Amino acid sequence: MKLGQRALSLLHALINETTGDKAVVTPQLLQNIAVLSQSLTNILEYVRHQQKHRNLLQRIWDAKSDAATIGDLNSQIDDLLALFNLKSNMAIQKKLDEIKDALEDQGHGVQSTAGSPGLQVLPPPPSMFFGRQQIAEELISMLLASEGGEGARVAVLGAGGIGKTTLSLFALHDGLVGKRFGTQRYFVRCDAVNSADGLWSAIAISMGISGGNLQNRISSVLNDSTHPSLLVLDNFETPWEPAISRESVEDVLKHLAAIEKLSLILTLRGSERPLGPKWTRPFLPPLQPLDQDSAHSLFRALSDADDADVAGLLRNLDNVPLAITLMANLAQYEGTKALLKRWEKERVGMLTRGPKSRLSSMEVSIQVSIDCPRMRDEPEALALLKVVSLLPDGVEDDTELDAIVSYFKSSSRAASTLKQVALAYSSDTTYLAVLAPVREFVSRSLAPPPLLHLRSLAEYYLHLAHRSAQLESGVDGVAIIQLLTSKVGNMQACFTTLLSNAEFCQDVEMMKRMIKACIETTDLYRYTGLGDTSPLEAAAKAAHTAGMVDLEGQCLLKLGELLYARSRQDAATAPFQQALQKFVDSGDLGGQSRCHLMLGMLKSQAGNYSQDNALNALDLARRGNDKIAEADCLLRLAQSAAWRDEYVEARQQVDIALETYTKAGLVRAQARCQWLQGFVEYGSRGDYATTIKFLDSALHKYRSVGDPTGEANCLRIMGRVSISRFECVEADRYLFEAIRLYSSVQWTYGLADCHQARGENAALRYDDDGAEVAFKEAQKFYEEINHKPGQVFCHRSLGAIALRQQNLSAAREHFIAANSLSTSVADKARHRYDMACLQAIEEPSKLEAVITECTDIISIFGSLPSDAGLCLQLQGASLMSLKREEEAVKKFKDAIECFRVSLDARYAGGCYVHLAELASRSGNAESSKAYYQQAKEQFELGHDTRRLVELANAGSL
Repeated sequence: MKLGQRALSLLHALINETTGDKAVVTPQLLQNIAVLSQSLTNILEYVRHQQKHRNLLQRIWDAKSDAATIGDLNSQIDDLLALFNLKSNMAIQKKLDEIKDALEDQGHGVQSTAGSPGLQVLPPPPSMFFGRQQIAEELISMLLASEGGEGARVAVLGAGGIGKTTLSLFALHDGLVGKRFGTQRYFVRCDAVNSADGLWSAIAISMGISGGNLQNRISSVLNDSTHPSLLVLDNFETPWEPAISRESVEDVLKHLAAIEKLSLILTLRGSERPLGPKWTRPFLPPLQPLDQDSAHSLFRALSDADDADVAGLLRNLDNVPLAITLMANLAQYEGTKALLKRWEKERVGMLTRGPKSRLSSMEVSIQVSIDCPRMRDEPEALALLKVVSLLPDGVEDDTELDAIVSYFKSSSRAASTLKQVALAYSSDTTYLAVLAPVREFVSRSLAPPPLLHLRSLAEYYLHLAHRSAQLESGVDGVAIIQLLTSKVGNMQACFTTLLSNAEFCQDVEMMKRMIKACIETTDLYRYTGLGDTSPLEAAAKAAHTAGMVDLEGQCLLKLGELLYARSRQDAATAPFQQALQKFVDSGDLGGQSRCHLMLGMLKSQAGNYSQDNALNALDLARRGNDKIAEADCLLRLAQSAAWRDEYVEARQQVDIALETYTKAGLVRAQARCQWLQGFVEYGSRGDYATTIKFLDSALHKYRSVGDPTGEANCLRIMGRVSISRFECVEADRYLFEAIRLYSSVQWTYGLADCHQARGENAALRYDDDGAEVAFKEAQKFYEEINHKPGQVFCHRSLGAIALRQQNLSAAREHFIAANSLSTSVADKARHRYDMACLQAIEEPSKLEAVITECTDIISIFGSLPSDAGLCLQLQGASLMSLKREEEAVKKFKDAIECFRVSLDARYAGGCYVHLAELASRSGNAESSKAYYQQAKEQFELGHDTRRLVELANAGSL
């Protein structure tokens, strides 16, 4: 009965695999179906024979042979499950279902996806610790001596396997260290890290931060904490040693070392300390092998062996702790005499890889473990070791392991063997993983896994990648991201390794699928901020080698998009240009359209809102009859129109794009349209309820697809809407949440605009100190992306603050800096206005020149009523100082008309106060009172509590 049920389950799974709009029946699939047909025929014939030709007594008599036959048929089903890659689908779907159930249990509301994935649990302290007490006390003293001052900066150096990690964990779990640093202790394994981005990503994961301008977010958490922090970067040589990444990785260290309350421990092979931190003195000496007594104690504690042969083994192992651990583990099952004999017999052959050293001695220990009887008795163990060594983060659970090695008869038995001989380990969060030294040995010294096993590994991560391709549709977006976040490291390592394997890439169809998977996972990296660009780079290289021009173009395009999403504007330009050339070569009009569009977006990120690139992209999309690409272009043109205040055009274009996206079922694209509709309503000073309706709808869609950038965009505009309504507390709430989300995905423009908005919000409250801090922060981010209009705004705002504080030299400095960055006629005119304000204060004897200058400037501000109003107001104040009351009255009244158009109630209120003062001077008390009343009304419209209090205190009302 069970055999029949398994056969039926196999058929159901196969039907699911081969139906649907996107199912492709390849020649290989047809061949596999033929094998399936024969196997099912065998099962059917066996079952019929059982039913028709034997009585009960005969079945009992033949039970043993029947069991063997059934076992063989079950094995055939196992092979077929692997053949059709069904285990990967089943395992992934099971995990996704578990996550979805958990999300439903938490509540029906969808929450932000950029929150913490959960603080990682520290690795446990070493269960045994011999021979390092003195150096451990030195390290602990350094950490405790940092109290009240700068954190310790310590490098733990030594050869591979010498005990650097053990020492750092011992110190990390020391009672006094635990009391000092508490929950602010973090341990980061760097053996899976190969770049600066990867290092920030690994640190973020250890701190429970999902992505980040990981640098800014990590720094913020550590700087803002009221308690000191301790960060251990283990196996730091992996990202630091390659020359290509050394400088950028040392930059990470410099940023970390600049955090005063952070103590830092690095463990790395060798005797050289990285540049960057000011290392705490005296330096810890590089770790040496254990002394003889400590080595003997460690071996005895692990193996319970204590005979004359132990000393011989330890001498051959150079007393290296990792080698001792591996050899002692073997001694639990084989006698020390037999081990010594084996080592003496095999050591010469195993040492031909290089001269004798501690590293080679450790390799000898690993090789002896690999060749031990337990490994020989379980042939799948070595095959499993080779596969798991390709996964830096290990395997999460037994279901995942079974899917990854779907051809294995018993992956759990093989895993158990590896753990028994200490070639692999498990932890609270990992079912099976291999330490970095062992992984390196396997990679360097053993033949790679057979293609059958590589393909099984590939299938699992290909199916995961396919899940990430569903993010755009909005179906289960939150669950998918939670499923995939912990798998980013392994998935990237798998794709990068296999695409660099020439034999694997001989299967052209499999290579194509792998390249497409690298393309599909781009959104995952964008949404989480995790991972780096290495898979896309490897995919582009593989496609280039194979002459797959269009796929190479797609890889380069996605590489540029990922760099753009992380605000690496300069780095993104080259991939877009290279991709464009590939699409020209292949005649892909849609690809050309996308490249032109993205090159235009790079310009707009720097403040250049030209439509040229988008118009070129639109023409190419229409010529290629690509409706989605056409909608993308229209949406971009609508955004450009909105930036130019051409709101009618923007509404028309966004409506057309939204219709296309809705028909195609692209939820994220629909959210972009609704966000822009809300932005247009806000910019055109439309109805508040309509603005919020659009933004709220977009916000929920972005959350459904798990897009924190889109979510932050909505919150940012909601913050600005709140500022326009003088709801300052609500505005700050929106903006702070947007900043958190932008930080998680490294979107610098969003951070800049949010901080600028916070500065404007503080200025509304007359909080010059808060405004100054916010504008300086915004200016820093604008400088990172070379956004000149943003820099101009911040310099002008900082100059205005300095002017109010009578810091004239600082005001002049900011105004000149703004002018040097200005490119528009309007900004050049604003600079002249700023300098006129400065002159009016510095040189009151030259007010006539100020009045004349403002007259000239006003002619430039014809379509900018707010700017024109400020010039008129400055003229009025200057004329008032010169006792030319009638002229001053006219200027103030003209300014009020401008401010009515621009809805600047506070400025209008200020003009009415001046009119009231002029009326009072001329003895017209009734007019003065009327003007004060009008000033009060304007200040009430502008929620200007401070000016209202001033009027009341002065008895003006």
